[in-house]
Amino acid sequence: VSGPQVRGLGLAGDAEYPLDDALDDLAEEAENAFKRLNGDDREIDEAIESAISRAVKKAAFRIWERKPVVETTVLRI
Repeated sequence: VSGPQVRGLGLAGDAEYPLDDALDDLAEEAENAFKRLNGDDREIDEAIESAISRAVKKAAFRIWERKPVVETTVLRI
């Protein structure tokens, strides 16, 4: 099982907060959003996508003061 993968298109990092660290933090926010879902919502892909997108947008806003486009895809194997 793999955790979330976050890519930053058009996002900038700096010396104090490198982009890799920011993306790791966004992935952690995505994982936490999934963990907060109840059991029924974990079975609904749209609920998962929505919760993760909201969490990542909020976290990105705290970092960059802008809400980037967030694309969330649930892959079940």
